[in-house]
This record gives sequence, C-alpha cells and structure tokens, in this order.
Amino acid sequence: MSFQLNSSYWEKDTFFTHYDVIIIGGGLVGLSTAMALSERDKHISIAVLERGAIPTGASTRNAGFACFGSISELKDDLSSMSEDKLKQLVSMRKSGLDNLRSLIDDSDMDYQQYGGFEFFLPGEEALYHSCTQKLDYFNELVFQATGLENTYSIVEPRDLDVTVDLPLIKNRHESQLHPAKMIKALINKASRSAHVFFGTEVSTIKEKQDHVSIQLKDSREISCDKLIHATNGFTKHLPELEDIKPVRNQVFVTSEIKDLRWRGCFHVDEGYVYFRNIGNRILIGGARNRFLNENVGSFGITREVEDYLKSFIEQHLNINEAFQFEHKWSGILAVGSQKKPIIKQHTSRQFVGVRMGGMGVAIGSLVGTELANLVLDQQQIKR
Repeated sequence: MSFQLNSSYWEKDTFFTHYDVIIIGGGLVGLSTAMALSERDKHISIAVLERGAIPTGASTRNAGFACFGSISELKDDLSSMSEDKLKQLVSMRKSGLDNLRSLIDDSDMDYQQYGGFEFFLPGEEALYHSCTQKLDYFNELVFQATGLENTYSIVEPRDLDVTVDLPLIKNRHESQLHPAKMIKALINKASRSAHVFFGTEVSTIKEKQDHVSIQLKDSREISCDKLIHATNGFTKHLPELEDIKPVRNQVFVTSEIKDLRWRGCFHVDEGYVYFRNIGNRILIGGARNRFLNENVGSFGITREVEDYLKSFIEQHLNINEAFQFEHKWSGILAVGSQKKPIIKQHTSRQFVGVRMGGMGVAIGSLVGTELANLVLDQQQIKR
C-alpha cells in the first residue's frame, strides 16, 4: 500500500512552493550555481535539491587535489585538441581554483600548497624524457593561459624520500584541500540565499509552457520558472545527453605512518593513479584505466584495485613500516569524448552543467558561475 505525504499549508507556503530557479544536485556545481545566482540577483528565489543526506557523488568523495594538469596529461591532450583549446582548458581550471578560493577561505577547506609532482614508473623512461624535453614549452603555455611563471621544474627523488629511478616533475602551483570541509563551507554560504533540501529525491519532471513541475519521491511537489541539472555522473535521467559516461574511482587512506616525510599531490600514469598525504597518512586512488569494471556508475570497492594500489605503495614510496588501509570509499565522476564540461540550455526552461571530467574541484565553481549567467542572461524569470 503506497503512502502519500501531503504538505501542510505552512510547508507549501514556505518550502514546497514556487521558485524562480531550482537546482537538482547539491554538490560543488549546484551550490556554486546558487551562490552565483544570488550574487547577481539579490531578489531571486532559489532551491537546491540534493537526494543524499550530504552530496554523495564526487564532491565529498574525491581525493582533494587542487590541480590543473601534469605535463604528461597536457602532452596527451595535445594529441586530441589544438594548442589554443588546451590553453583554454588550463585557463578554466586555474580560474576555477581561484574562484573557489574567493568563495571559501583557505583555512576553511584545509587548502595547502605543497605542490604537485609527476611520478614516472620503471619502463616509462621514454615518456619521462619526452616530458622533460617539453618543460620550457609547457611553462610558456601555462604562462600564456594563466599568467603563472616557471610552473614546472625537475625535483630529485631523494629530496622527497621516494623510491623511484627517475626524477619527478614538480608543478609548484598545485595544492591539496579537504573536500568535505569545502562542501560544508559552501552549504553554509549557499543556505543564506537559497533553500537547500537534503534527502530530497526527484521522481518526475514535467516542463510546461509557463513553469517546470517537479514531483518528489515522497509525492510532494515543487515548481520553478527555470530548472538546472547539476548532477554530473548521475545525469542518466536526461537520456538526450549521450556523451556522459559515469566512471568509478576508488580511494584508500592508510593508517598513520610515523616517518612519512613528503608532502604534496602526486600524479602517476598520466593522472590515472594519484596519491597525496593527509597529515601522516597516505591517500591513494584511481587505476581505473587498468581495470575495465571501473567504467560503471555504481559505488563499490574491489579487491583487485585495492591490491594494486597497496602494492604500488610498497614498491615505490619507501615506507619502512607496516600499514593498513583504514579508510576505503569510491566516488562517481563523469567523462566523455571531450574534457570540457557540458554547460548549455537543454530545453526552453531547463539547463545543464555536467561532465566535470574528474576535474570538479578545479572547474566546479566556475561551471556554477557560467550556469548562473546563462540562466539570468535570458531575462525571462518572472517576478
């Protein structure tokens, strides 16, 4: 027997009412969009609908890398895009990180600039040499895209106390942060100008001539003039957007390691494997390119990925004491044929900002700003 939850008069008058804009998805993009809308229009009414108790896709489940590109990754990108397109991509990532830091104080998200390091494995000597030969070229490219000087340099392994044959390439402008603290700070700020609903799952969406009607899983209804989809890897409810593929990234954090001497974010295998410190713990994740069953949109931990990443630490990171993985989780990100996000008007009253390509921390807040501008520049919101 189904149960229908009817809203009280008070609830309809205050919460389940008509809004100028409703945003589906309460992660980094959704919350940033709400803040950008309010910044431009102080009188706009906004609701954010998040199906989880907290945002659960990738915003609080990523590795906390505030990065914009290792040389091998950018070098690979040049095989599929022009130099100008790559500059635009790097510029967007760096501008997004700057925008994020303008929204949240560094101390409120544990933002720490230890640098990013590209780590080359045995057998990757040719890749390493091709990257170092391009060091000056990519320093100039990043400078033209961002204004940052001398981004990349060579670092000897002994300086970081890691066991590897080849030197590392350092990006001195990359940083790390605490994703959940970042989202908590965004929730606090967004809630000043928007109703943020958690545990609120959408059942059906019906676009009509003069509004959009949304029925929730608990049978209550809510409506708006404009609807924004900020659901990244969980955008299967819009089947027209075919170039979005959800993929799983598994992440592991070790027990405390007494003599962990290095600090920073590390990229391996063109960024598919990554690790960093969290205090005296090691966070390591990824390897989805090595295991086909990671191309899925469901959460989960697999023994093969866990064993591979544990073995990686034992072989390459010069850890002289026993450790265990004390924390394990997975996140869902969205990729496609292009690395740029999809930001567009989907129908006359619906908009999308999805497909962060694993760079949500870097570009998420900027996508939110662009979405807000796209909606407001239409000048069709009624008062």
